[in-house]
Amino acid sequence: MVLSISVPLYFYSTEVWYDATYLANQSEELQSWLEGNQLYIDDVQIDLEGNILYRKLIGPDPPLNVELLHNEIEKMRIKKHAKSSPFSIKVLWTKTANFSWPPGLSLKEDVRQLKEDHSQKILGVKWQWIGTQYADGDWLRPLNAEKYFILKTGRNLFDVFTNCAKGTGSLALAQEEVSIKLEMAVDTSCETIKTDERFIADLNRSINISVDEDHLSLLLHNDNGVMHFEKMKPER
Repeated sequence: MVLSISVPLYFYSTEVWYDATYLANQSEELQSWLEGNQLYIDDVQIDLEGNILYRKLIGPDPPLNVELLHNEIEKMRIKKHAKSSPFSIKVLWTKTANFSWPPGLSLKEDVRQLKEDHSQKILGVKWQWIGTQYADGDWLRPLNAEKYFILKTGRNLFDVFTNCAKGTGSLALAQEEVSIKLEMAVDTSCETIKTDERFIADLNRSINISVDEDHLSLLLHNDNGVMHFEKMKPER
C-alpha cells in the first residue's frame, strides 16, 4: 500500500547537498519526528530548481503531524539564517507490517500495554475539542472551541455539545478500545453545519482512546486521523 502526500513545508537549506539522505539522518528535528511516527527514511531526493524535497518513508502508519515537523524546521532555519523562504515537500509513504514469533510473546506484551482503564479518568469531566488531524496532514479546528465538548455522565452515556446542537450517545470502553454511537441532527441553518456534522461523524468513527492528564485523544477508524480534546476548566 503506497500513499502519496503533498503538503507545504519549509526546506532545510539552499546549500549544495552532496548526500541528502545522510544529512536528513543528521537532523535532530527530523529524527525526533520520525521516532514519534514510527517511520524510517528509505530515500531522500532534492529538486533545487523546483524547491521540492522528496522523501520516501517506511512505517506501519502514515504521518499525522507533518505540521509539527514543519514548525520545528522553520524555527531552526530562521534561527540559523534569520529568514525563510517557501518550499514544498512530497512524501511517498510505504506501509509495513510487523510480525513476531512465537505469537504468545507478542500477545503477552499487548496485554500488558492494555491494562489501563480510562473510564474513571474521563467520567464527569468536560473535554473540549481543539481539533482533528487527518492522515493527509490536514486539520479541522472549531472557530469557537468552547462550544464543542463531550461529557461522560454515566457508565455508558455521554453528552455531546456543538455550536448548533446537543445530544446524548452511548460510549463503551474496553481499556483503550472505544465504541461510540451517536445520533444528532444539526440545524440546516447553522453557519457551522459542516464542522458540526464532521465532528459528530468522527466521534462515531472513533475506535481507540488515550488520556494523558489534561489531554484526551480519539483515534479514528483505519488510522484516518486523531481527534484532540483538552480538559475544560471548572466554571466558577
